Amino acid sequence: MLLGFHGATTMTSDLETDVRVSREAGYKGLELWADKVYKYLETHSLEELNALFVDNGIAPMSLNALVFVGFRGDEYPEVQARCKMMCEIAQAINCPMLVTVPSPTETRWQLPWSDVVAEYVTVLRDLASIAAPHDVKLSFEFLGFGWCTVRTPRGAWEIVQAVDRPNVGMTVDCAHLFAGGGLLEELEVL
Repeated sequence: MLLGFHGATTMTSDLETDVRVSREAGYKGLELWADKVYKYLETHSLEELNALFVDNGIAPMSLNALVFVGFRGDEYPEVQARCKMMCEIAQAINCPMLVTVPSPTETRWQLPWSDVVAEYVTVLRDLASIAAPHDVKLSFEFLGFGWCTVRTPRGAWEIVQAVDRPNVGMTVDCAHLFAGGGLLEELEVL
């Protein structure tokens, strides 16, 4: 197991600070907050980004996150393009995983659960096809917020199982587990 630091815990710091802090704290990995990566790439190349990790002995563990992937309608091609771009970054820095996040939807309480499952199965299969040529895995992370369409591990796991792709899995964030009403017993099934 690789212990890592999550860049979202230091939201106001930049990527270089996250890498330095990770190294100084003895971590070997870092979950990258995507906005920090984009900011870094405004003034640096992908090669420099990769060197930042290599030179500091920090492995990029995941790129977090491709947000609000479902129920996008006419905006869905933007999600596909963002997925491709993020997978290209991940591949260039040997980052094995791209975290994907479910969407809010105005009608979430009126949608049957079967419609929510069908939407994410379709979307995640499509995004998995985009990620596969880059050797990047997708991880579906449920969010415990009341506005989110997928709030529990049992819901996310049902979707991931139905996706049935070797490069699609699931992220469990303890904060979201409890905020969304998830139960510890649900983790035993995983």
